[in-house]
Amino acid sequence: MASPTHPLASLISSEGRTMVLSPDRDMSPGSPDLGGHTPAVPDRPGSPRHLGPTGSPTIPTGSPDRQPTRPSSPSRDSPSRSLDRGWYAPIVPDQHESLSNPRSVGSLSTAAELSDRSSEPFPLPTPPGAPDASRSDIPAANESRERSAPAVGVTDFVPRVSADDVRLTMATISYLWDREATFCSQADTIHALQQSYRDAFVRGDRLQDELDSLYRSAAPFVSFVQLRYDWMQGRYVDAVHSLSDCHRALRTYRDQSEEIRRLRTLICANDEAQGNLERQVDALRAQLDSLQAELNSLRQQRDQLTMDKSFLHIDFLHLKEQLAQSQEEIADGLSSISDLMQQVDGLTPLEGQLALSQAENANLRRQLAEHLEIYGQLQVVEHDRDQAIAEHRALLDTLNSAILGSRSSALIARSTPKSATPVV
Repeated sequence: MASPTHPLASLISSEGRTMVLSPDRDMSPGSPDLGGHTPAVPDRPGSPRHLGPTGSPTIPTGSPDRQPTRPSSPSRDSPSRSLDRGWYAPIVPDQHESLSNPRSVGSLSTAAELSDRSSEPFPLPTPPGAPDASRSDIPAANESRERSAPAVGVTDFVPRVSADDVRLTMATISYLWDREATFCSQADTIHALQQSYRDAFVRGDRLQDELDSLYRSAAPFVSFVQLRYDWMQGRYVDAVHSLSDCHRALRTYRDQSEEIRRLRTLICANDEAQGNLERQVDALRAQLDSLQAELNSLRQQRDQLTMDKSFLHIDFLHLKEQLAQSQEEIADGLSSISDLMQQVDGLTPLEGQLALSQAENANLRRQLAEHLEIYGQLQVVEHDRDQAIAEHRALLDTLNSAILGSRSSALIARSTPKSATPVV
């Protein structure tokens, strides 16, 4: 059973590809072709490539036979060719995919895919100025939605096309034809740009070959210059290191000189401060000496006052004791006076006894004088007796010594022999 075909199914290109519009395909300017080839410059409008089997215009999608190829160049061993320059073919934007209406987007598919999808509802793009069929306020759109249910019978295999769909399709075709005409008008410019790009690429290869030959011819000089450059680079590095060392040493010397100047300033300030301190110390020493002398004098005065105080305290204690004794004596005197007064009252009967006692006292004194006289006489007698006893003792001692002398002579005489006669 053959499936019904859509009215746009006749838009098949001469290469067997067609443009099938679907809402999931963006056809803005510069978008890549889904055919897998770089878009090429299409032919003029009216050529066989733009007419399908039914004579309707088709949308060219590009062909790989129109792609520019890279000119062949010999292999190079030069060091300057170490980085391979990639070559990219110019991409010509597909002007037929630059529909600004989001409903006018599409994708490419084969005729078989188109026939398989013909049974599904096909959203058509809305050209500029055309009424939007999706709005509910359009009666034709509402009627088409009401007739969207498939009928039973032959109508299942024959699609129902309304006048609104036909008008929308024709408007889309006219809009696409205008865009195709605009694209074809820009084809000459695109060809010129592609040719200029090829010429520039060939000229770049030629210049690269010249640079390679010049580099090979200048290789010895380059080697010599490289050696000199390396030597000079080493000298330069050494000079830079030496200069950095000199800068570092100079910075150190500057820091040290600044530190020395600062220390000198501090030393001068310290010397001035020390001189001021010494003068202040001398003044303070003089004040200290004067204060010390005053302190010594005050200490001496304190000691003197302490001694005077101690003496005064002792005198005070003595005076206090004397006062106490005087008070006691006064009290005793007062008591004795009171006793004497009492005795005076009782002396009148004793006056006679006093006279008798005085007479007896006179007698006793007389007797004492007599006794003293007798005692003096007795002392004279005793003295005479002592003198006589002393004479008698001296005489006795003389006699004793004479007796002892006579006895000793007798003993000597007895001890001498009889034959020996003393010489007269």
